[in-house]
Amino acid sequence: MRIAICEDSKLQYQVLENQVLKWANEREEAIDIEGFESGEEFLFKWPEDCDFDLVLLDINMRGMSGVQLAKEIRKQDKDILIIFITAEVEHALEGYNVSALNYLLKPVKEEALFKCLDISSEKIKENSSNAKYLVFSKGREQIKVDINKIIFISAFDHYVDIHYDNEIITIKSKIGDMEKVLEFREEFVRCHRSYIVNINNIVTLTKKSAILKNKIELPVSKSKFEAVSEKFKLI
Repeated sequence: MRIAICEDSKLQYQVLENQVLKWANEREEAIDIEGFESGEEFLFKWPEDCDFDLVLLDINMRGMSGVQLAKEIRKQDKDILIIFITAEVEHALEGYNVSALNYLLKPVKEEALFKCLDISSEKIKENSSNAKYLVFSKGREQIKVDINKIIFISAFDHYVDIHYDNEIITIKSKIGDMEKVLEFREEFVRCHRSYIVNINNIVTLTKKSAILKNKIELPVSKSKFEAVSEKFKLI
């Protein structure tokens, strides 16, 4: 789960980050956290350089308020989860206008935060398992990819190539992040540190390689062979 924390108080940010890390450790959840000190900083980096599942958003930030930022987020992404953090309960009502998942009052109680994170995690997993498409940000564009048509994914530097039908879509991402996005789809498996393959496209599997329907041969690492083999037996 990719989480953004927008909080202009360094102390409050540190407290919130530590609580989120504690939740992730107790739940054995894989997470990535990135912090932002202002709404302007968030918008500068998102969505071109960052793609998040959840935003923990302080309402009373200097400059652009949390509500203003949430409205900007909603213009581009209707699905990203937003949880408001506020010191004043009356501000929480503003969250309904941007479909906020919930709000938390400062000082944030660990139990309340954990409950919100549990709900967020379940929603993200549910959306991932039922999704027919993946939506990626490329510059200011939103690219929709039919999951069933992904043949394989390869990584290079800080980018991945999504081999999709008769085209290749290049986006800025890590192969590990792509693996997390697809982990709830049974047909995808990591066959090598640089490759994820749609198991339905494999016609021949050996201990060192996988030959696909389009005749492309992908490497299979020793550590990944068993996982690939188990899924290959089921198709």
